[in-house]
Amino acid sequence: HIIRDGRAVVNSIINVDWWQGWRGHTNWQRPELTKAQNNEWQKYNESFIALAAIEWKILMDAHEKAKENINNNNFLEIKYEDLCANPVNILKKTTEFCELDWSNKINKKLKKVKLNNTNNKYKNDLTKDQIEILENVLHRYLIKYGYK
Repeated sequence: HIIRDGRAVVNSIINVDWWQGWRGHTNWQRPELTKAQNNEWQKYNESFIALAAIEWKILMDAHEKAKENINNNNFLEIKYEDLCANPVNILKKTTEFCELDWSNKINKKLKKVKLNNTNNKYKNDLTKDQIEILENVLHRYLIKYGYK
């Protein structure tokens, strides 16, 4: 599982035309909002930023719940920014975790790859008010996952 800053995920989600949230939460491919989630969305005047942030929290909660049923020996979690900063080491670790062989050929190819960390792109793409909504909605999760 790759964990990424929720602010970056939300920024990415709202910049694709296939995101179902543009039609409102009653028309998307997620469970209905709980009363608390709906109240949170209403608190931010049905902001699409808030809705996308709530969606990320829903997905992360589902991930955490699923993780409870998986033996730690069968689960690897990496951070997106670590992968971008050091793809060779992270993919070598992933390959070893999957009990696959690592080769010099893979190593050579990966050394030519540059992954751009776009976690901070939201700072340029969103307004100050949108960032404030985003950080308010995600606050507890940003702390939990080490992004605050």
